[in-house]
Amino acid sequence: MHGVDEDLDEAEDHHHEHTDHALVFSTWSWTTDRPLSLKALRGMFEELPKTIYRAKGVVQLHEMPDNRMILQMVGKRASLTLADEWGEEPPRTQIVMIASHGGLDVEGLRTQLEACIVVDELPVAVGQKTAKTEWTRQCH
Repeated sequence: MHGVDEDLDEAEDHHHEHTDHALVFSTWSWTTDRPLSLKALRGMFEELPKTIYRAKGVVQLHEMPDNRMILQMVGKRASLTLADEWGEEPPRTQIVMIASHGGLDVEGLRTQLEACIVVDELPVAVGQKTAKTEWTRQCH
């Protein structure tokens, strides 16, 4: 967060050292206003390299167009949890990934995520909503 340490930097008795997280971690975010396929997204996350430690975000799934899904991935564990309805807010996906410094193939990730976008807007089969789906990544 920008500006969090501004007051601390001015304090005279602020002596402990800070780690520059930019030297340790790389972050990248991706956004789209088009729905994603659950199957494709899950498959993509199962194949992420082990250099990616964490991912989180809000996901618009083609299979559940009325609700936000909350994406959480830490290490090998990943989940999508049903959240509130979009309401008046336009649906969209926002995902942030955190990896070891230099551990993000941005173009590769962009290509993989874009491959999850549902292209033909066929009607979604009406079914029971799943509150949560979890899986374990392979970590290649």
